[in-house]
Amino acid sequence: MYEVGDMIELIVNVPSTRLYAGQQGTIVHRHSPDDFEIEFSDDTGSTIDTMALSSKQFIVIWESRDHQWVSVPMQTRDLMSKLPNEVATEVLDFARFLALRNNQKIQGQAESELHQGSH
Repeated sequence: MYEVGDMIELIVNVPSTRLYAGQQGTIVHRHSPDDFEIEFSDDTGSTIDTMALSSKQFIVIWESRDHQWVSVPMQTRDLMSKLPNEVATEVLDFARFLALRNNQKIQGQAESELHQGSH
């Protein structure tokens, strides 16, 4: 699933370093099926840090094999698979709430347009 050259995003803080959740890096070596060497760089391309991480500590956001960004649904799926079940259930409940709110907004806009069209 994860390959050398893939761009990743941390989903955890690494307090012993200057690396925090959301920071992006690149897989530069595979130590085992679940452990990888990740290189983190600054905006100029200079290496900030290189460290071994478990695949449980990041998600892939760009795949070198396909030369394309990973879709948001796929990133979400990967992240959800790494959460404890009770936390994943909370996220699912929140996503359902957002979907309901979005559908209500769309329905309200459609009703407003229908009402304006009848005048």
